[in-house]
Amino acid sequence: MTTSSSRSTVGLAAIALLLGACAPGGGNGQAVDSTHKLAPRAEAAGLRDPQSPRDLQDETPDQALMSNRVNLTGLASYQLLAAPLPGRDPGALVWYVDHGEQRLAFMRLANQDAREEIFYVTRKDGDWSSPIAAQFSGFRIRGLADIASLSTGRPMLLMLGDNTDYAQVYGPGQAQHADPELLNLQNQNRRLFSSFAGTDGWSRPQPLGGSLGALFASLQAGPDQRALAIFARDADNDFATTTDRDLYVSAFDGLAWHAAVRLTEDPGREYAVETAFIHGEFVAVWTRDADGDLATAGDRTLQFATFALDGTVTRGPAPVTTTAYDRPRAVLGQRAGQAFVLFAGNPVAGTATRPLLETRLDGAWSTPQPTGLQVGNVSRGTIYAHGDATLVVYEDDNNLVAAVNRRGVWHSSGVVQSYSASDFRLGEAAHTLDDRANLSIAATGTPRTADAETALALYQVQLPLLADLSVGDIVPRPRQLKVGDTITLSVPVSNRGYLPSGAFDVSVSDGGVPLAAAHDEGLYPGESRTVDLRFTLARVQHNLTVAVAPSGDDLDPANNTQRVTVSVRPDFAVTSVTRTGTTLVAKVSDLKAVATTPVNVDFVLIEGATSTVIGQQTFDPNVALPVRLDYPPLATKTTPFVIAVRVNDRTQVIEDDYSNNLSSYVFQPAVDFLLAELVATSDNVRVVVRNIGDLAADRVTVLLTTDPELSASPAPIPGVTPIVLQEIAMRDGRAVLELPRSVLDGHDGYYLYAVANPYGAVPERDRNNNAARASRRPALDRPTLYAFRRIALDPRSQVVGDLAVRDAGTPDDPSLDVGPDARIEGAVRADRIQLEPRAAVTGTVAYNSLVSRPGAHIDGPLVTPLTVPVAGDVPSLPAIVPGQGRVTVARGTAKTLAAGAYGDVCVGCGGGGNDSHGNGPPEARLVLDGGTYQFASVTLAANSHLDCAAACELRVAGDVTIAHAGSLGPATAAMEALSVRLLVAGEVTLASHSALSADAIASGSVKVGVDGHASGRIAAAEIELGPGAQFAGDPRKRASRTPLQATIRNQSSHRGQGRPR
Repeated sequence: MTTSSSRSTVGLAAIALLLGACAPGGGNGQAVDSTHKLAPRAEAAGLRDPQSPRDLQDETPDQALMSNRVNLTGLASYQLLAAPLPGRDPGALVWYVDHGEQRLAFMRLANQDAREEIFYVTRKDGDWSSPIAAQFSGFRIRGLADIASLSTGRPMLLMLGDNTDYAQVYGPGQAQHADPELLNLQNQNRRLFSSFAGTDGWSRPQPLGGSLGALFASLQAGPDQRALAIFARDADNDFATTTDRDLYVSAFDGLAWHAAVRLTEDPGREYAVETAFIHGEFVAVWTRDADGDLATAGDRTLQFATFALDGTVTRGPAPVTTTAYDRPRAVLGQRAGQAFVLFAGNPVAGTATRPLLETRLDGAWSTPQPTGLQVGNVSRGTIYAHGDATLVVYEDDNNLVAAVNRRGVWHSSGVVQSYSASDFRLGEAAHTLDDRANLSIAATGTPRTADAETALALYQVQLPLLADLSVGDIVPRPRQLKVGDTITLSVPVSNRGYLPSGAFDVSVSDGGVPLAAAHDEGLYPGESRTVDLRFTLARVQHNLTVAVAPSGDDLDPANNTQRVTVSVRPDFAVTSVTRTGTTLVAKVSDLKAVATTPVNVDFVLIEGATSTVIGQQTFDPNVALPVRLDYPPLATKTTPFVIAVRVNDRTQVIEDDYSNNLSSYVFQPAVDFLLAELVATSDNVRVVVRNIGDLAADRVTVLLTTDPELSASPAPIPGVTPIVLQEIAMRDGRAVLELPRSVLDGHDGYYLYAVANPYGAVPERDRNNNAARASRRPALDRPTLYAFRRIALDPRSQVVGDLAVRDAGTPDDPSLDVGPDARIEGAVRADRIQLEPRAAVTGTVAYNSLVSRPGAHIDGPLVTPLTVPVAGDVPSLPAIVPGQGRVTVARGTAKTLAAGAYGDVCVGCGGGGNDSHGNGPPEARLVLDGGTYQFASVTLAANSHLDCAAACELRVAGDVTIAHAGSLGPATAAMEALSVRLLVAGEVTLASHSALSADAIASGSVKVGVDGHASGRIAAAEIELGPGAQFAGDPRKRASRTPLQATIRNQSSHRGQGRPR
């Protein structure tokens, strides 16, 4: 075996030279027969040695031949060259590369004249030629020894043979091949010859001086067309004596061979020579059998020597290690510029396996260390340097095995090919590795099914010796997503190959649109790293392609990409289950507001250990209405039971969270007081309480107050006295309290609150329906916002109070349009209502058509149908007769105006620029003394105000315009908003951050700008609240230019019950 690092320097990448006669444990250049003993003449003619360096005496004949057979079935790709070679078994096999053409050279024995011939085939454009005989005139070939490619790329062939003209001795036509005397003479004349391949064929063979009686040889090329040959000589040419075989060395200086010099001289037996050129010197390693019988166990050592370019011995011969082994066949190579040897150690006790050991030449050979790999009987192998990795391909029993060293650690790559005795009888084999990790294996032999003619087979296997970046399973985080979330893709990237990957990029895209990317400096073989990619989830579903882009060659580009779908999955939840009489109401929603597919809602009655499905309904997320089930048998049930409601357990729309898909209504007989009626008329106050529970109650306590804090308190408040705190008898589940109107005298407050069982003296099932609120003033019973045609609430706007729209709407123009994130704390009455995503209504909703977008929320009862037109009790505008005189208030000034008729009014018109602090125009203020005013129009410039010092009525024939940060309303916070009455024949427009506090009626529209504020009551043809605008329907509250701080709770909404009326 020869291994040379110099070959890669001349473009002959990673060439392996395997001599065919090298069987497991054998030497280079000798064929192995299938029997232990050969006839002397056949032995001489074939140069076959039954006591050859192969351990035949340690094995049965079948075992000896096992590694000479190969199974060609099941290969990824192979080529069978139909090149019959009539005659006897083939001999040695040599593989090499020459001028970009792969050539195979082999020899055979002729039938008649015992003359061996060398044949070779060439490969051009993917096709192999038929075998071509190498012609050597006047030269008798006795065997192949080795072949190497010199530094110029010129192949040198080393052969055994002689150039004696035996016809002159015996005469022509004699049976020379059968004469023992002739055979002995031929053995005595056998020596080494070299020949070069050129454009005109092979050169005339030249003998190596001192090689007479050579048995085998190892040839190694060096720089400057130099080469070194190490060969064994049999001193007495008697194969029966084995202790007289020594090693010799000869150097080729580029022109001629130097005379051979004895290298070893001892009674032992040297064989299995491995040579290499490493770090400026030739290195040889061989096996020495101490007693030369190849039978004694544990008496073999590894020996070595190093040589200068001229063949001078610089170190050795000396032991690589003094430890003796059973079969230490060396595989020689280099790593990091140093020679190292792999060999099989002694068998592990109780097993048939041996540790594969490694030693390195660094001045001296290191103590052999285990590689971590277990082997059987290593016969021969080749070491390749492939980038930063080191590969060894070796024959182990019946297998051709590959292993790789990454960063000092050996890893087995597994069996490349298994040999078999059943399909193809292998004559000899050779393998090479190119720079693309293609392992080429050549074999010659006789197919079992053929007619005993020799054939040549060639096949290739690609070893994974490149980097191989692979994208693993991708984990998106968080698992529960919604649109707008920042998602993190954790991308595991591994290098499954044999070389460091170099830098690479990892990216994620959707439909070719890049979303995120990351850079990594690279991975070592076997190393993995998780790369995080972050981007914003822009829509409900992304079909993502995650790709790694290597900076160099990659073994398997198919595993560089991974596709993953990231979806915002719905999250259906049953948020509550309530019961009114025999009707069950389940509030179901998609918390993600992304679902479009209806899902099932099942109602299950559970009584003890028995469960019964009593209803199967459907929830449509596109409408998002509560799911109702009327179950009459509930009216007669007096024992405990549970109603379980399950959503999406049969339709199975994929969700992130199924834990909230179940809720229940638990029935335990209990009292449940309902504040059913609270009316304050000009004559009396009437309160009606009903017990809608399942347990009878004889009496109920009722509290009346105008203090909202006391109405919501679970206990008496010291120092706060209610108007009434009275216990009432109940008859047929109903209690009625009627009091004279005079009980309210002396109690301030616009609203009247009534609470049943205020402090929880009687245990109840539900206390959320125990309170109601009503206006103390019958004149204020109309809604706080009332439009003739339409009300529109822009995103984020807020209304505290009741709303109503008189006329019917259309599908394209709803009567009430509540924008995203807008909120109404009060009751709503309108023909067509549309709630945009996340809009909320806390009070009763009466309608004929309701569209509720995903995420919209209704707390109060739903009432339908609704009678249209919707009454609003809005008085008609009186006659408006303005005067002629214009009223102007300059910036930075104030003016007081008595009641009367005037023309146009402009506050903040004219005057100076910004105030002294640079905060915009200085304020202007017009103060009305009180009474009735008639104007042609009213204009308030930025930072300008119109205040009523006492109750006043403003009648405006034209429009009212309030610019940025302006205001119109009572002069002091102690005055109620309704103390200012604004009657407008035109339109009312409020700019951003402006304020209006009044009881306003307009023939045209009323528009409140961005973040504007209004309070009191408004009636107009159309009403629009801009984004972030706020309206408080509390007549006591004066609008300000700061956000509303108080929220009026509609306690009569029967929150969460969804109770129809």
